[in-house]
Amino acid sequence: MDIVIYQLTAVWLSFFMRYNENITDETFVYETTTSSSLYKNVTIPDPVYPVSDPNGPWLLDDNFSDEFNNCSLDSNKWYNEVTSWGLWTWKQENVVTNHANLILKMEYEVHSRINFNGDVLDPLYYTSGIIQSKEPAGKKYGYFEAKIKASEKYPGVCPAFWLYRKEGGLANKNPTHWTEIDIVELTQNINYGENAIGLNIHAFNHPDLSEEIHEGFEWHAPWKPDDDFHVYGMEWSEDWIVWYVDGIERKRRANEVWDQELDLVLSLGLRNPLKNEPSSVGFPAHFEVDYIRVWDKIN
Repeated sequence: MDIVIYQLTAVWLSFFMRYNENITDETFVYETTTSSSLYKNVTIPDPVYPVSDPNGPWLLDDNFSDEFNNCSLDSNKWYNEVTSWGLWTWKQENVVTNHANLILKMEYEVHSRINFNGDVLDPLYYTSGIIQSKEPAGKKYGYFEAKIKASEKYPGVCPAFWLYRKEGGLANKNPTHWTEIDIVELTQNINYGENAIGLNIHAFNHPDLSEEIHEGFEWHAPWKPDDDFHVYGMEWSEDWIVWYVDGIERKRRANEVWDQELDLVLSLGLRNPLKNEPSSVGFPAHFEVDYIRVWDKIN
């Protein structure tokens, strides 16, 4: 017990000194005076901040953050069985982790489905993968970041990192609140080109809304999003919504009605021409996510 108390005291002291004596090394190592080498070095890593704001201060929210370093999805944080909509079906088997990355897959698979509104959809041609945050309270305001490598399949599939919530669920025809912020949508429109990075926003229902808002914006990258991993971020505050790609601001708009707690989503959606002309060529398709990190601003 004394050793455990000593170790915890050493950790606390090194943390205190690290943040109260302006030590600037990447890590601070506290040398204990015990004769035992077992507890000789206690290493305190620097906090991780958004790529666009490496000096912070931000506080990481573990409820919505994941490095995906395990062999299976963290079921305490994420749903991978989500109510389907549209011309494809979400399927649990299309969500995989490999000790390093999250992989969301889309398969060519002819099937039928009863939609959330009772309609029978037959035939359907694709199943895909999605994860959605489990935290019941949702998330309002903060900084949201993911490191993503897009799918090699183009055109027809859309890797997306986004926030949304429809009050009362998909079947609710009269929600008071229903808003969406698309942090990034990749390769989603064949007319814009493969390097178009979609930074979009929607408001369907809100007490202060007289008509729906649907704003699309494409920043054209000098690279293809499936060539390598890139970091897509968004800062959401009471006054502003700001989008970043690899730490550089690419879009900004005033926050008028986005004050609803939202759910965090990663998904691989279907786009044209495959919506109208299904084909099995190039499937299975997938995209990879290195991490998701979400922070709260420290005032």
